[in-house]
Amino acid sequence: MAETPFQTSTRALLLDTLRKQEADAGQQVTGLVKQVAENGSVTNLMISRLKPAGVRLEPLEMKKLEGVTDDEQRKEIAGILKAGNAPLAWTVIRVKEAGEQEKDENVLLFRPDGGAWAKGLVSATGGLVEAIVATAIEEWKHFGEQEVDVEGKKVKSGLEEHSEAGSARVALYWTEGVGKPGITGKDRNQFWSAAFISYVMLKAGAGALFRRSDHHQAYIHAAMVAAREKSSSYGYWGARLEDHAPQVGDLICAWRKKKISFEDAENPGWYASHCDLVVARTDTTVTVIGGNVDQSVTKRTFRLVGGKVASDTFPNAFAILMNRMSAAAEAVVSAELADHPVSVKLPALPKVEFEPVGEAAPIRGRFDVTADKIQRLCTGSRQRYAVYAAAIAESSVKFGINPLFVLANFINQGVNDSYRNPWGISVDFYPFGPGGSQLGQPNGKVKNGPRKFGEDEWRIAFDRQFAVVATGKAYKNASTIGEWARIDAPPGAANDVNSTNAAHGRNVGELYDRLVGSLEA
Repeated sequence: MAETPFQTSTRALLLDTLRKQEADAGQQVTGLVKQVAENGSVTNLMISRLKPAGVRLEPLEMKKLEGVTDDEQRKEIAGILKAGNAPLAWTVIRVKEAGEQEKDENVLLFRPDGGAWAKGLVSATGGLVEAIVATAIEEWKHFGEQEVDVEGKKVKSGLEEHSEAGSARVALYWTEGVGKPGITGKDRNQFWSAAFISYVMLKAGAGALFRRSDHHQAYIHAAMVAAREKSSSYGYWGARLEDHAPQVGDLICAWRKKKISFEDAENPGWYASHCDLVVARTDTTVTVIGGNVDQSVTKRTFRLVGGKVASDTFPNAFAILMNRMSAAAEAVVSAELADHPVSVKLPALPKVEFEPVGEAAPIRGRFDVTADKIQRLCTGSRQRYAVYAAAIAESSVKFGINPLFVLANFINQGVNDSYRNPWGISVDFYPFGPGGSQLGQPNGKVKNGPRKFGEDEWRIAFDRQFAVVATGKAYKNASTIGEWARIDAPPGAANDVNSTNAAHGRNVGELYDRLVGSLEA
């Protein structure tokens, strides 16, 4: 999208300009503003929405960040980057107080549904790199801070993978990092170093900028391809050891068992490998943290040769993955993604009343219901769906979809809570952005069964499916639950393992009628 500069002279005008921009774009604005006063002092302010987007325009609220020092505020910004649903957008905002010359300042804008509405600068997304390193250090502390010095001597021992605490932590890496529950640190034959790196990237908020996998070569090859194609949408580029001095946030990759070269890694294929994250460096040394190193999460320091990584001082090293998170974040948020529901425009829809008509219930229209009302429907056996109440209410308004139909479908799907996938989204390849990075993981149990989405992924997938139902070609002629069901779950499909698809519309219709009755009670 085109860059959107704002001409402002006062805080009030700033708020008014943002409100107008939001009204014109039909988008929600949430963000971080840095203002420079006439005396040169800098104030960081939060902009937040008082009401869900699409309900009605309400005043935007601004408040200062709590951090006193620049470092404290950088950590707060990193926290926003970590917690916000990627992609993140930066835009230029011109803040001009009386008597002061115009200055360009950065504004962080992000949407709860992951959408970006303005092209921008990413001069402060170093916060994402900081979050990656901070997450790795936090996990290292969980394992008791095992450390090996530059001489190769273990100066401190930590928890081992098969200890109770260590085993549980390794299980977390497998479950959340790569979507493979059931493996723990007591499964001594399972190498978990790639799951560790994937978990760190997930928790730091790298999102689609990193190809998470339980095999290092998957994300190594993605970085190699990104470098070869000069792709701006992946967070790492593969580089030769002699061509790049390691920086904090980089990944250093080494072979195991069988020696491989940089050229080998440029080609797809399986090989045993290991990667460590750079967390510190000096002119002569580099310090890394990696998982599954001497049965723990371990910090190690290696000598550099002429400021570069060398395979004789960093054993078996064959490549370094350059951290390009800032540039990649800018590319992703600045792109108009064809399959992303940011620019969905719906025709004017009639207001529809809730009636217990089963399969004949409409799936489109304007429906008068609040998040609180939906949440009150989620009691007893439906309690697990209460977490989605606000999202259902907001997205139903945004996309013109019947919220009780959505909830009835969720209940009928009954997808495992841990999957964060109430829609039961089951496509084998679910792309997020340029470069084909995937959103979510296959569940590994049912062919083309429900995917597993992480905490930072489900809301994006949630809205995307709303957009598919609202504007997707497949559902173009579906206006009732019954018509939708015949498209959504055709009998005999690959995922119809229990031959239940034929009853899909009837089951959702019956649940819909019960919800209507509960709503009116």
